[in-house]
Amino acid sequence: MTAVYVALGAPFVALVISSPQNLRRLDQIRRTNAKLADPRRLSSEAQAHLAELSTAMQSETDGDFRLRIAQDMMQTKKDLQQHTLELGLQIAQLNGDATRAADYEKALDQLLHPEKYMPATLDPQIARDRARQMGLDN
Repeated sequence: MTAVYVALGAPFVALVISSPQNLRRLDQIRRTNAKLADPRRLSSEAQAHLAELSTAMQSETDGDFRLRIAQDMMQTKKDLQQHTLELGLQIAQLNGDATRAADYEKALDQLLHPEKYMPATLDPQIARDRARQMGLDN
């Protein structure tokens, strides 16, 4: 669906993914969203319920809210990195490029299991020995 037109009249295209159940009740969802966009159109009972929800949301401290957003952003970034690496791995495997596939597998393992790649101690000699064991001492 074309959401808007941007610079030089180019369309900004959006993709909407939903469950079959939600697609069947799309008109109802649109009507609900229209009501929420202008709370004056809601019944007094619905307005009171929204006010309660708003008060409950405001009771959460600003710091907690920012922390939750930061955690969500970090998870989203990790998910995107994982998806990109998995896609690269699949392409390398389809192309029969074993070296590149091995690189992607190692990068995926580092992303999913970072504890395996972190030094157990700050002692430089132990860290060098561990790096050598893992083949990272090049």
